[in-house]
Amino acid sequence: MSISPIYTAYWEYVEKVKEFVRTRGKSIVEEGSEANAVTRIYKCMGLSYTSLYGIIARPAYHDHSDMITEIQTYLQNVKTINAWNEDEVVAVTKSILNHYLGVPPTEVVVDGKKYTPKEYLTNYLKLNVDDYVDVVSYLQQPYWQQVEYEVPDNWWHNKDYYNIPLDDFMKVLKNAIKNGYTLAIGGDVSEAGYDSWTKCAMVPTFDIPSEFIDENSRQFRFSNETTNR
Repeated sequence: MSISPIYTAYWEYVEKVKEFVRTRGKSIVEEGSEANAVTRIYKCMGLSYTSLYGIIARPAYHDHSDMITEIQTYLQNVKTINAWNEDEVVAVTKSILNHYLGVPPTEVVVDGKKYTPKEYLTNYLKLNVDDYVDVVSYLQQPYWQQVEYEVPDNWWHNKDYYNIPLDDFMKVLKNAIKNGYTLAIGGDVSEAGYDSWTKCAMVPTFDIPSEFIDENSRQFRFSNETTNR
């Protein structure tokens, strides 16, 4: 049974809008987020499955561009007139989300038994979201500490990332794959080396030959913002 990514995305948009209100418009509301946003939403809102929520007609992918434009236009008006009533802003945002994505379910039925989305997570799937850890490798923060990953997609300024040297970072990835652990890698999909159709990513040689990739070359590209991963 496939877990619904749209259920998670719905509530992630709601959380972004809440932060926008709390910060009086200083927090971004855009598409995109970090992998640990998924477990964060799981813990708060539970989850659903795709056949119940998130199925769309062909083409078989979601395009949120019109939806996010409508939300951003509304939020810009909120900021212009200082209408910082969180309940009201969230209610209007939900109405936009409901129009494009549908109303998220409050009940999940599996094998004839009813669960709330949070019960489905904890009682049926028995997922412990605290088992997942976040690892990053860059030079602008001290190694062997938990740090904030300073990218726009980390819009809630999470500081749970373990910053480790690049060689150790690669060992973590390889060990996870070798031992069958669940693994999510955040990458900059706007770069030339990523093909969205095949879901294949590489560092093209016109950027840097692979033998020259190290901590310094990676940090150089992060610092000059040619990549944010």
